[in-house]
Amino acid sequence: MRSVKSDKLSYFTAPPPPEPPVDYEDERRAQLKSAAAKVTTVDTTTNSNQTPKRNNAADNVGSRKSPHRQTVTRKTRIYMVDGVQVTSTTHQVFGVKQDYELRKQQLHDLRRLQREEARQLRELHTKADSQRNEQAKRFAIEKENIIKSSDLELQALARTQKHQMKEAEDSHTEDMKQTQKRIQYEQERNLRAFRESLKHEQKHLKMEVDAMPKAQRKDLFRVRKDELDRDQMRREGEFLERQQAEQEITLRKVQLAHKLRILQLEKKFQQQKHAVLRSREASEWDMEEKQTLERHILYKQELKDRFYLQRTQMLARHQRELEHMRKVNEMNEDEAQRNYAVYKKRLPKDFRTESKTRIAMFKESLRISCQGEDSSIINEKMRAFEEKEKMRVKNAMNDHELKAERKLRELRAKNQAAIKELEELHNEKRKMLLEAEQSKLEIYEKEYEQVVADWKAKLPLRKQELEAQFAKELDELDAFYRRDNAELQAITSQPFANQSLF
Repeated sequence: MRSVKSDKLSYFTAPPPPEPPVDYEDERRAQLKSAAAKVTTVDTTTNSNQTPKRNNAADNVGSRKSPHRQTVTRKTRIYMVDGVQVTSTTHQVFGVKQDYELRKQQLHDLRRLQREEARQLRELHTKADSQRNEQAKRFAIEKENIIKSSDLELQALARTQKHQMKEAEDSHTEDMKQTQKRIQYEQERNLRAFRESLKHEQKHLKMEVDAMPKAQRKDLFRVRKDELDRDQMRREGEFLERQQAEQEITLRKVQLAHKLRILQLEKKFQQQKHAVLRSREASEWDMEEKQTLERHILYKQELKDRFYLQRTQMLARHQRELEHMRKVNEMNEDEAQRNYAVYKKRLPKDFRTESKTRIAMFKESLRISCQGEDSSIINEKMRAFEEKEKMRVKNAMNDHELKAERKLRELRAKNQAAIKELEELHNEKRKMLLEAEQSKLEIYEKEYEQVVADWKAKLPLRKQELEAQFAKELDELDAFYRRDNAELQAITSQPFANQSLF
């Protein structure tokens, strides 16, 4: 709360006139008192036309009836500081001779300063909102770029997978054709060799029968030939069945090899896809950590800018208050000097009037008390009294001048003390504002550390969930091929056990 007080203009009011001399005879004292009372009453009535005006005006402190009366103006401001309602009351005391235009100009400057402070605060808020929006857009673009880059890698990986799958299918189709041709060629060759051996057996039977007697030859040949034909037919059927089984097994092995190759390709691309997703997740984690730090830095900068603006506005207000107080003090000092100059100019006349009154009173007392005495003695007493009056007037003038200088020094010292007190109050406010800024910064740092700690505590869970999802996808892929190749697994377990990936 700032209070500027002006002293009353009764610093240099005329003191009451001194008592008349007391070196009179006792028997004349009553008459002298009555005469002195008459003269004093006249002099006091004369002075009362001036002094009471100042005193009455100085004592009127109330509602302003005119801009030239002393008033106390009180203004209460209610504003918010960190969410807390603060009430500030300002008292302004105006003296009798203080110009009303000073208060009017002060209010005008205050309103202009408030408008300027509001404009600066709006600009600061606009700047902070703009920086936050730009930061949010930049963060969104960074995340979009990471996702877009990983999507491009996944698309390229899918194209490569599709191409290799097509090549594998084409290769499998060609292998099946070549295998079938090879098997057909080998089986036809073996079948011809087998049938040649059967013909050789027929010839051998005929040679054996020809070596026997002619009478037994015909019946024996027919019996032996029927038996051989049935045996050869049975063996040829078994041979053809064995060839068919070998062909199916060979084709199944080729098909299983193709299935295993497709499985290896799909698992390979699935692992590559998981690697891309891990890389994207790691990039997102790094981005989140960096964005958290940048957001914290931005909030700290906003806080520093806000307190810097408060300090700037506070310094401007303090400077304005000091200038106003110095101006008011200077006006009070100038007014006191002017009042003393006017009073000093009027004081000799008042003292001369008073001195004439005292001399007249002394002369009248001499006339009454010194009847019959020599005129030279009376004149000598009058000259002595006049010399005393001159010395008294001179001393009174010196006393009044010393008193005026002392009061002026006291006024200046009082003004300096008020300025010093105001400066100390300003320093205390600046110190409190600095402490508030440091406290806010410490709170921001603690909140940032807590946010980072919570974020790091959640990272293992996120990694665990991601790895569990990847393992589930691989298990589903293996289970799909187990269901489709259940029959082939029995064959693969023996000759291709070393190639099985299940």
